[in-house]
Amino acid sequence: MRGTVPLYRKVACRQVVCKGVLCRLWRIRMAAQRVAVVAAAAVAVVIVGMVAAVVVTVIATMFVVVSVQGRGCSVELQYNDRGYRIGQSHHKARLTDRDVELIFELREQGMTIVSIAERMECGRTTVWKILHGEIRSQPVVKSRCVHVLPWAM
Repeated sequence: MRGTVPLYRKVACRQVVCKGVLCRLWRIRMAAQRVAVVAAAAVAVVIVGMVAAVVVTVIATMFVVVSVQGRGCSVELQYNDRGYRIGQSHHKARLTDRDVELIFELREQGMTIVSIAERMECGRTTVWKILHGEIRSQPVVKSRCVHVLPWAM
């Protein structure tokens, strides 16, 4: 998972940004922009030329940005007994809780640690530590809901 955004990032106003919401909105925005740019370019080339293409592309991009921004959502953060965030709500977590469950399922199916690491795009040591309970095995003591702003990144 090289080059991915951490699951949560602190913002100046002490709110948290959710990776899942951001990724979905960003993918929707990028796909809509690609469609808008292609459509705008096709219409502009037929109508006037280069000047119209630039204007229509800018207008389409502004429309997509405004339409994607929503109200946000709430995310549950998990804490251990010392009050530190754990699991996928930890700020440096690269694997979601579902990914960790999938690692255990793949191991039960007979896959090797190397093949699991390649499939999950993480290190062999990380997979080994997860399977042996050295990381991602702390119990959740407390959880808290935080409002997420998907466009605050």
